[in-house]
Amino acid sequence: MSLQIRPTFQEVIPCAPAKVIRYLKREVIQQQAPCTGNFYDQHAILNVREEDQHFWSPQLSLDFESHRDGTLVRGLFAPRPSVWTMYVAAYAILGFSGIIALLFGTSQMSLGMSATALWVIPFAGILAAFVYGTAWIGQRLSRSQMVELRAFIDRALSDCALREAESTPTP
Repeated sequence: MSLQIRPTFQEVIPCAPAKVIRYLKREVIQQQAPCTGNFYDQHAILNVREEDQHFWSPQLSLDFESHRDGTLVRGLFAPRPSVWTMYVAAYAILGFSGIIALLFGTSQMSLGMSATALWVIPFAGILAAFVYGTAWIGQRLSRSQMVELRAFIDRALSDCALREAESTPTP
């Protein structure tokens, strides 16, 4: 699994989407599952169990689409919504601050004043790099939980594929 801000994966499972969702739901309900889940028609959201969660714990969003060979499963690892919102808000505030500083600084320059407001721009850039760095550190801290969730999904989906293959009569 590569280190990206929001890692993704996709694979094709030789079962119908409804069957994959039903099977995955049954696997998540079992006590030994490392996660809890919310299931919808063509979508599921898996979270690390509450007792194992920390600030950086990931969330796995799964989409199930019909495919000529069964079901295309698309997975997206992301921070929980509250953490993701915090990052988006930080980038928005820093971007807005940079734009306002640019406008104010160019106005100061056009009036022949000292453009001290332009010093905010590199400061906002440094803070944005810091926010980006904390995202990388957070992902590194949650890596073991991401690997655990991915291993659970791989195991559950391969079991579903094996059971589908066993139930299909051979000609």
